[in-house]
Amino acid sequence: MERAGIAWKSVLGGGLLALTTLLMLGVPVAAAGIANGASAPSVATASPSVSVGIAPATSEGNEWTEYMQNIQHTSNQYVPEDLNLTSAKHLTMLWNYSTGDDVVSEPTVLDNHIFFGSWNGYEYSLDANNGTFRWKTYTGASICAIGGHSTGVTSTAVLENGDVYFGGGGEYWEALSQANGSVLWQIYTGNNSSGMPGGGHYNWASAVPYKGYIYTGIASQCDNPLVQGQVIKINPKTEKVVARFNVTSLKNIGGGIWSSPAIDPTTGDLFVGTGNIGGVGPNTTYDDSIIELNSTSLKMISHFQVPYSQRVADGDFGASVTLFPSDTGTPLVADADKNGIFYVLDQNNLHAGPVWEYPIASTKTYSSAAYHGGTLYVGSATTNISGVPYTGSLRAFNATTGAILWQDGLPGQVFGPIVYVGGLLIAAPGHYLDVFKATTGKLLWSYDANDTFFGYPSVANGRIYEGNNNGYLYAFGLPLNATATASPRVGPAPLSVHFAVVPYGGAQSYRDRWSFGDGTFSSSPKPTHVYSVVGNYTATVTVTDQNGATYAISFTITVTTPPERRETES
Repeated sequence: MERAGIAWKSVLGGGLLALTTLLMLGVPVAAAGIANGASAPSVATASPSVSVGIAPATSEGNEWTEYMQNIQHTSNQYVPEDLNLTSAKHLTMLWNYSTGDDVVSEPTVLDNHIFFGSWNGYEYSLDANNGTFRWKTYTGASICAIGGHSTGVTSTAVLENGDVYFGGGGEYWEALSQANGSVLWQIYTGNNSSGMPGGGHYNWASAVPYKGYIYTGIASQCDNPLVQGQVIKINPKTEKVVARFNVTSLKNIGGGIWSSPAIDPTTGDLFVGTGNIGGVGPNTTYDDSIIELNSTSLKMISHFQVPYSQRVADGDFGASVTLFPSDTGTPLVADADKNGIFYVLDQNNLHAGPVWEYPIASTKTYSSAAYHGGTLYVGSATTNISGVPYTGSLRAFNATTGAILWQDGLPGQVFGPIVYVGGLLIAAPGHYLDVFKATTGKLLWSYDANDTFFGYPSVANGRIYEGNNNGYLYAFGLPLNATATASPRVGPAPLSVHFAVVPYGGAQSYRDRWSFGDGTFSSSPKPTHVYSVVGNYTATVTVTDQNGATYAISFTITVTTPPERRETES
């Protein structure tokens, strides 16, 4: 598949260069929105409406209820529904919703309700089928001391027990009601005053849920000032922090937790990457490290620290760790550092250093890896492949050995995690949202949003959701389709015909309308109709989705003359 008007062997353009420069400083990017020339998407934007109270949702297998889909952060949707290698080329935008500011948190989905945050400071909930508004709750905003950029909600929500857990845009971790967005409780995480001593806190991190607790990290807004990096354990029932791990001392502040911890469900051990302590210098405390903690006590078990020879200024593990087994069952942990190196370590022996490592980027990179069936899929920033420079890349590695299975240069930096679903990979290089064949890296489908996908994709119920710096949350899926039956189609009058239609794709909910060809109609999905008059009839069912798209299927019904009845002699 070719991209219209894009040079694959591209170098950093002005817009992306500016974005990357700010991120190198730890500075979020101001919203682009329509003000920066991004045109509105072609699909009609869902209109806000009055908030409605809906019963708390319950989990299903094809949902996406936390950051990177599960506590190991494999970023793997195991229930693809109709999204596969054959159908991917038919993907289309189902709906979009504008918040007016950057949407960078990964959308989470439960019972066809979607939850996400915007840099305008609000957490939102929409109907995931059609993008109609359910509720929004303001959680505050933080200002970066470098450039004055404002950021609201970046943290991805965890959906559990009818609640929404996430880091707000201000100074609190929040628990909201899934039903109506009401604030259930707040936990203070730190002063977010810009550039002030003791200030600078911001809730970048997303949480991981485990055995009734919520685990998340503490970091600074843009390193001015640095704050003491921490992992905290929250008991949602008591609404308190019950354990805390300090990455550094108060004397050597820093070591922020920028992304989400992951947990090995077999051992219960927690793994997370940490940030810098302010420049290049002798290794100290647990900064710029992958650390392993006991999830009960948050006591240190082990850690791997980036060697001094590989340290860079502002060196962080800005991506999340991914946990997975080797071919022989050895538990491994992988993460990309902003030094451009992707590390894979033995969970049981972090101190031994990498099992393998690979320089995936020549500039600072942030994308988290997906894992499926012995393969790691890794996105990156600027890189070089076979002597050719690219602004981004997607690579497939043998997860055990580090051997490259394939690698593609991309026309933009990949910021968010890679997602695996149904033999497909989803990645967002620059202003494109792309779908690839997982075994070869072949591009199958692409959407150009004309602005950067700094946000993170998720997949639920056969649909792809992702936010963009233009302020829109997008939903992509298969176009409206349907299967229908009619039985019998031939027979003597009076002929009783049983009809049925099953719509899929498109934007739910659906409306069915049957025209039986004799001037009668039905709106039932499974009508039965009796034809009394001999003749040929065209019965048509038309399915209409929430966005007004239609799909029609027709049948020919032949009604014959009934056989003559013979009288028998008495």
